[in-house]
Amino acid sequence: MTAAEPTISRSSVASLVEGLRAATPALLFGLRLWASVCLSLYVAFALELSEPSWAATTAALVCTPVLGASLRKASFRMVGTAVGAVAIVILAAAVRQDRVGFLVGLAVWCSICVFVATLLRNFAAYAAALSGYTAAILASDVLGPVGTANGSVVILAVDNSRSKRDPWIVMERQYRHAANRYLWELPAGKIDEGEQPLEAAKRELIEETGYRARKWRPLVEYFASPGFLGESMKVFLAEGLDAGDARPEEDEEIELRLVKLSELLRMMEKGAIMDGKTLTSVLLYERQKARRGKK
Repeated sequence: MTAAEPTISRSSVASLVEGLRAATPALLFGLRLWASVCLSLYVAFALELSEPSWAATTAALVCTPVLGASLRKASFRMVGTAVGAVAIVILAAAVRQDRVGFLVGLAVWCSICVFVATLLRNFAAYAAALSGYTAAILASDVLGPVGTANGSVVILAVDNSRSKRDPWIVMERQYRHAANRYLWELPAGKIDEGEQPLEAAKRELIEETGYRARKWRPLVEYFASPGFLGESMKVFLAEGLDAGDARPEEDEEIELRLVKLSELLRMMEKGAIMDGKTLTSVLLYERQKARRGKK
């Protein structure tokens, strides 16, 4: 038994070493894949791209277990990307303002790409598949956001306790990635599934500002951009404010400020307010307020 123990020990070590040697290529590929995805996400966030996940997905797709294979596929990758980009441009121009037609055309194009990929071999098949993949990625930007299924609410919170003639408006300043800048705007948010618009407005006002209002009434409902957005925005006027603690979401960094109506109108004239819902809501409120003052 004593003589056999070293043999068994050496055999176990040899098996472990052999297993690690066999797994080394897979482990190295996993490490390269992890590094490429992390690097692509870092660059995407540094450039403040609207969809960083696409960068990570692309990095994962082009990474191959065999060293140098990605470089050999480079020319086919460029051809596939170019063909997909040209196809989506032609499709977008052919069916402008027609979401259904665009989606049908995109589905047909992706089907053609998959079919051609099954006929071709090796890197050429990869280029054909990439044409469809590229078209699908670009389609998300062409279609744009469609808004939430239930729409959104905007809250024009007014504090007229100190001055009814020139009341204070609750404003937020936060960074908007799509605009690539900080914007002053009214509190707003989406309507959750099964939630009534007024309930959503009350919830959003508390979450983003901490304020509660004793008096509510609808001000206006409008479509922000009906050319490609199916979402309507419902504006509520909130009065009789009581301050409280805000409960913003983890990714929200909101700066609050009470602005006099007269000052807010001057900011609009100077171009300091660039948010559409704020312009629409405040100007309509000011006009209705002026009409009531004349009576």
